[in-house]
Amino acid sequence: MEKIGSSFDVYVSIGSNLGNRKKNIMDACQLIQERVGKIELSSQVYENPAKEFESENLFYNLCLKISTTLSPEDLVSCTQGIEKQIGRKEKASMSYESRVIDIDILYYDQVVLETEILTLPHPKIQERKFVLVPLMDIAPKFIDVKLQKTIAELLANCEDDSILIQTPNAIIF
Repeated sequence: MEKIGSSFDVYVSIGSNLGNRKKNIMDACQLIQERVGKIELSSQVYENPAKEFESENLFYNLCLKISTTLSPEDLVSCTQGIEKQIGRKEKASMSYESRVIDIDILYYDQVVLETEILTLPHPKIQERKFVLVPLMDIAPKFIDVKLQKTIAELLANCEDDSILIQTPNAIIF
């Protein structure tokens, strides 16, 4: 991976609803620490139902703040490689589906970017409690560069009525 000069604060969301969810997330965090950069903060782990598709399997989700020198393009390539290593399969269709691991890049500092492979900030943050609730643990005052609202404000205005349950499964680094 090509490194760029400065270090950037990146926020990611990690989810898993297939297999050993805790192990999948712990493996992803370990590989992120090895390949992406230093994990500065981790939210609690939350359990919640699937959003935008039906699944009998509940998700574990958490958010991380990472300090990285990778460019946005190298970061997405790296996270996709981590997903494949942990066992994520190519999607069978364009719709959402259950997965062993999912790593979404939410924010890359205050960068706004739209390419074929990456949109920053992530375009659905404000619609997803499974992202906003764990993000509140680590960045309640972070301001979304496009929406010009804090994470706390986005959560307060979120219409998602999903119920999230904080789990005792802390991820320790």
